[in-house]
Amino acid sequence: MSVQPRILWLATGGTISGLVSQNNSSESQYKAGVLTVADLLSQLPELEHMATWVTRQLFQIASQNAHFEHFIQLRSAIIQAQADKEIDAILVTHGTDTLEDSIYFLYLSLSQQQLVKPVIFTASMLPFNVKNGHAIHNLETATKLLIHWVTQLKHSAKESIDAVLGLVMNQKFIAPIFVHKHWATGTAAFDAPNQVTLNGAPCDVELITRYWRSFSHELGLFSTLNIWQSSCDKLIVRAFHQPVIEVLYCHPGLFSSVQHGFLHLTQKPLDSLVVAAYGQGNLPEYIIPKLEELLYQQLRIVITSRSQQLDVRNSAEVLTEQLGLDSSWQRQINPSGLPLLERILGINLSHLLIKERFTWVKALEGV
Repeated sequence: MSVQPRILWLATGGTISGLVSQNNSSESQYKAGVLTVADLLSQLPELEHMATWVTRQLFQIASQNAHFEHFIQLRSAIIQAQADKEIDAILVTHGTDTLEDSIYFLYLSLSQQQLVKPVIFTASMLPFNVKNGHAIHNLETATKLLIHWVTQLKHSAKESIDAVLGLVMNQKFIAPIFVHKHWATGTAAFDAPNQVTLNGAPCDVELITRYWRSFSHELGLFSTLNIWQSSCDKLIVRAFHQPVIEVLYCHPGLFSSVQHGFLHLTQKPLDSLVVAAYGQGNLPEYIIPKLEELLYQQLRIVITSRSQQLDVRNSAEVLTEQLGLDSSWQRQINPSGLPLLERILGINLSHLLIKERFTWVKALEGV
């Protein structure tokens, strides 16, 4: 009788553990990160019997609220599991809004020596309980791949199979450098030109290994910087405090700037502010009070998305909903009637590449 692989499931919340419900008016209400990893596993008996599971709920959030501390925590958990002889592979479930930030951070900060067991991320664009959604399928596909990987690592020559880090969604494997949320909605939001289509067979491992070796030259580029256990406050302020004047690009490190009083928005006068939010204009909760304050200072604000293909809801609608204001609020703070909030369709922020978002790491050597 063969021994089942022991897979560590690191859960962080996100849409994949979210639920959608109907209220009295028949309108759908959705909340991310409702289900714990134990809840998910208990509702998936087939998945539960595929492997011997070790589960850990690292945090339980909607990923637009991710902070740099969350990345540090996830990295530490992965390193610990890599050294644990009782763990064969690692599955990470994550929200989609900051998935690309999280996986690319790990790609830069984990060395090949630290990556001796496969680490597979998976996520979902639809809540767990949506009929015909892809949450369950993505979980099963990722698990099967990990099982094949563990088997191949045990029975193949070490030089023929690599441990990898990547995303599995929609029967595809995507390397960290290509993980990007191209669309705010739709199950194909992460589909990339450079990806491997999975067949659900052991041969997937060899295909991905060849693919991985072509795109892993920057793995661990900053892993030698002995800073990842430093004080997060000190680290974030130094890393992310940059003069973002015209475009406020939402990313996990933004949390520190908000905590320190939006200093990067008050260094010089502003005529307007573009907020590149997550998805369809999803704003981190901690930024909302500051935006309200700026509106009352008569600052013109435009909300768009960091996704390249988008149709963001009307900005006034977004803030009215998230600030809990009634329909008369704009007249109250802006008697002139000129719109302070506008809608932008199809703005392309693709020049802000994910690699550029992490160039701050180069400045950390002196921390």
